[in-house]
Amino acid sequence: MWLASCGGAEVDDRVDVEGFTEVQVNQSGHPALDALHLPSMPDSIALRRTVARVAPSDSPFITVSEAGETCGRATDVPLCQEYLKQTASSRGFHRFCTETCSEFYVVTTQGDDIHTYATVNALRVLLGDIDTAQDATLLVYSLGYTYVPHKVEQGGVRANPDGSFDVIANQGFVSCEGTDLTQVVLHVEPAGDVEERERHVLKRGEGTCPVGVDP
Repeated sequence: MWLASCGGAEVDDRVDVEGFTEVQVNQSGHPALDALHLPSMPDSIALRRTVARVAPSDSPFITVSEAGETCGRATDVPLCQEYLKQTASSRGFHRFCTETCSEFYVVTTQGDDIHTYATVNALRVLLGDIDTAQDATLLVYSLGYTYVPHKVEQGGVRANPDGSFDVIANQGFVSCEGTDLTQVVLHVEPAGDVEERERHVLKRGEGTCPVGVDP
């Protein structure tokens, strides 16, 4: 779920995007998972978003990005897939709120095993060394940043000679006075340490905030 802008005042202070390429995301702005390099590669990996149940029969999650063959090496594939549907988390990382609040978490299948990663630290363990662009951009996403598809200035990544990565991402959204859409450059070390290097306001919100929006 990428948050760009609903209008507002433009601010012409932006980062130099030389050397950056587009972050690999799907059309809704969620990180692609097909080129992750994990210490132990699962059969499948999925990024899920928590949703509020209206009825007991409703699913408590939506899968927003996935890769691999779900339950591909399970001894009983239908049973594994059924357990996977029942596996959910009420908490996660990358929390965001509009009318309701949602969080994200990762679920993997490997043989008959199903694992859930619902914290940034757990995700770091899953990723191991950050040695691909998708590793870096998924880690940055887990910290609450967003990307815009096909806009390197709002979703870019650059590999450095020392094995680290620089990532351009968004933070915040424009809705009303007191809200800002900010471009942020983050430096990601192979060990998983993330440091903010630059911050530029792209747009500032204007006007009265709607009910329920707290800048």
